[in-house]
Amino acid sequence: MDYQLYVGSDIAADTCTAAWLAPGGEAAARFTGEQSSAGYTVLQRRLRATDAPAVATLAVPEATGNYWAALAVALHEAGYRVAVVNPRQAHHFAKAQLRRAKTDARDARDPAQFAAALRPAPWTPPPAVYHEVRQRLVARDGLLAMRTQARNQRHALLQWPVVVAVVRQHLDELIADLDRRIASLDAEIATVLKHSEWAESLACLTSAPGSGLVTAAWLLVGTPNFALCARPEARCPGCKCIRPPYAARWYAWCRPPRIGTARIGPAPLPGVPSSGSGRAWPRPWCGRARLK
Repeated sequence: MDYQLYVGSDIAADTCTAAWLAPGGEAAARFTGEQSSAGYTVLQRRLRATDAPAVATLAVPEATGNYWAALAVALHEAGYRVAVVNPRQAHHFAKAQLRRAKTDARDARDPAQFAAALRPAPWTPPPAVYHEVRQRLVARDGLLAMRTQARNQRHALLQWPVVVAVVRQHLDELIADLDRRIASLDAEIATVLKHSEWAESLACLTSAPGSGLVTAAWLLVGTPNFALCARPEARCPGCKCIRPPYAARWYAWCRPPRIGTARIGPAPLPGVPSSGSGRAWPRPWCGRARLK
């Protein structure tokens, strides 16, 4: 597609700096606003003033932390083309231009020039089920860590010759409460997946020996639902031969030997290029699971 405008952005916790340029030109315009819905509205108003249609505008935020997500989704919903790039890509592009200065304005212009030169592929936000499942999985991991800490404290307490009954009771109640919350999250994850477009993939993954609800949920969130596989033979992180479930009646699946200590390590949102620093699953192996 022939774009008429390229927009780069540098996003911080409270502010958003954007710069844009037309093909073959220099990034002459710059905007700094709030990192909020009101700030995004002002940015879109400034972009409309350039007379470049939204569908012919490529916005390129860097996937730094979690701050970029709200802006990327807001621009996508407004009709703009959005390509989320890895900060390492923009960094090395700037180094190739022999630029070492680092300011908010420069950090916004570099992605715009990167987009004009390389024109990265547009990005699409994940479906609602992705957020519903991923946020519960992350919360579940946090509760598991808290429960492990509480159990270790209780174990250490019992080693003393004198154990204060009230302290032991507090730890027992805390562990019991964490157990209930983890079980509640497990039930919510199962309900969300079974009533979503990922239900068929969930049934397929959990039908294989050794693959439970949490393992299947992390696989579906990390890929997501194998949509990152551009073709049936495409490989996914840590897997030798995953096939998207819509490609054939049979598809390969991958299970990590220790799902509790090794994750796929997905990007904050799917479709964002990885820097390759995520942990690989140890000794990945593949099995077969049948779509029923």
